[in-house]
Amino acid sequence: MVEHMKKQGKFKNCLAVYDNWLSLKTDCGDKKVARGAALAVMISELSEEPWKGKLMNCSVNTRLHSLKGLDNLKAKLELAGRMEMEYEERGVDFEKVFDLVLEVAVKNDLKPEQMIRRVVVFSSENDFDGCWKTEYEEIQRKFKDKGYGDVVPQIVFWNLRRCSTDADVASAKLEGLEMLSGFNDNLVRSFLDNDGKIKFGPYHVIMETAISYPRYKNLVVVD
Repeated sequence: MVEHMKKQGKFKNCLAVYDNWLSLKTDCGDKKVARGAALAVMISELSEEPWKGKLMNCSVNTRLHSLKGLDNLKAKLELAGRMEMEYEERGVDFEKVFDLVLEVAVKNDLKPEQMIRRVVVFSSENDFDGCWKTEYEEIQRKFKDKGYGDVVPQIVFWNLRRCSTDADVASAKLEGLEMLSGFNDNLVRSFLDNDGKIKFGPYHVIMETAISYPRYKNLVVVD
């Protein structure tokens, strides 16, 4: 699967942030936890240098971890599950995430077209409040100061922990940020097919997911 997606150029300019609290809180099902970690590792494998094989932990003390040198999926998933967590201070320091992205870009003298386009966060919480607009403006300022003002990455924030049925998913969008909440096979498929882009609003997500589920495949719409 990874090789097929690599040939298609999928996720080549993305970076994943993984919340390994998902590994501790499995009340919504082990499948969701395993897939969240697998999606994060998959993105790290598909990314181009210098982002290839890199993964960030979901923490106020975010760091860039390397999966290079690990020769099998099990080892990579285990590393993702071992990344440090801050038990007292939950959440993602998004400014820190973008500071690390800028640090890598400047260190490697990347051209704007080599900047990652999307930071995908797989989390178990909602980490946004009324300060996002101010925080994003500061991120934009820093990127502009370093010559990357036109290529600030988009955040895709996916709350995997929310227990969902096949039709119980939602999306929302703010400047610089797209949010997903819920989890099912069709949402994963749409995410993979669209290279991590979220192209639809919440009602479209619910409608698309509900009617495309296998058990509804024989339904006929009569006007």
